[in-house]
Amino acid sequence: MSFMALHLYSQDRIINELRDENNFWQEESKKFQWELEAVKNNLIELNKVHDKIPVSPPTKGRVTSNFGYRRHPISRNYSLHQGIDIASTRNTSIYSTAEGKVVFSGRKVGYGKTIIVDHGNGYKTLYAHVAKLLVCKGETVKQGAQIAKMGSTGKSTSTHLHYEISYKGKQINPINMMSM
Repeated sequence: MSFMALHLYSQDRIINELRDENNFWQEESKKFQWELEAVKNNLIELNKVHDKIPVSPPTKGRVTSNFGYRRHPISRNYSLHQGIDIASTRNTSIYSTAEGKVVFSGRKVGYGKTIIVDHGNGYKTLYAHVAKLLVCKGETVKQGAQIAKMGSTGKSTSTHLHYEISYKGKQINPINMMSM
């Protein structure tokens, strides 16, 4: 084999090796793009789920009554307080703590003016004793949407929001959700 033939053979071999390596990296790049697309789609789905979990605070103010057994301020009997009370000034804005559909907006015995939002994933939130209802039954609300103004309707001793979260029909402590 002449020097020139040997040189051409070496160049062809190098070109073929580079072509093979290029093909390998193109295939790896496609796999990586598919994996990135799958991760992106998973993140989009997780964000949709997260937006429907009531983790944001419903209003500004201070917690004046916690979840759990307590002496009721009006009846003076010990009973389960199924939510938390957050006190602030009259007409303080109240926000939906997660995306969902308003399934109740009106008066409830004991609660006064009340809103219930179904988040479609087992979670429901209740906002009670409000002064003004800003949403109607059937409306869809986003997380952070203003839904009411704070008041003292129903069996209430002062201006505050009574806020409850239930999951699959069972009451849970809202403080645990807000600290997530």
